Amino acid sequence: MPLVIALLGDPDPAWFHGAGPDGAPLESRRDVIRRSFVEALDWLRRDFGPSPEAWTWGRAHTITLVHTPLGRGPKLARKVFNSKTIAARGDNYTVDGASFIWARPFQVVHGTAQRMIIDLGDLSRSVGVHTPGQVEHLYHPHREDMMAMSQSMTDHPILFTRAAVEAHRASTLTLRPPPGRLPRAE
Repeated sequence: MPLVIALLGDPDPAWFHGAGPDGAPLESRRDVIRRSFVEALDWLRRDFGPSPEAWTWGRAHTITLVHTPLGRGPKLARKVFNSKTIAARGDNYTVDGASFIWARPFQVVHGTAQRMIIDLGDLSRSVGVHTPGQVEHLYHPHREDMMAMSQSMTDHPILFTRAAVEAHRASTLTLRPPPGRLPRAE
């Protein structure tokens, strides 16, 4: 990106001087920018329709949260194990990051899974969200229950005290060793 910014700031960069591999003169920076702009507009109209209001970054730049290890298998496995595809707002240079490789600028390779704001003066005022949800088990009600919150940039309270957790709990999980398998006290 610094190289691209530097090229745009220089009206006559050396990169555009000389001849191409076929001996033809290279285009000027202005010609390349003009041609690229026209090609981008053609692509946007073709893939996203004639209305510029519909040309949002999140329609082109999406993310599917891939299950490890089963989300890279055959199409049926990917459909069962991976999340639905959602808009990825950020990029390599934003706070709500969704990084990509320059050769494939719309294929997200990693992004922000958790967002938290912690109030160190009063932990009970802290908020957060985890995309997609808190459980990776298939068909669990909390598997993707935070995706809509993440997409709308809303958060939920982070509960820090026992009283707050007990007042808001939906269920309790108790873990017990199998009978006869209790550890011995030494």
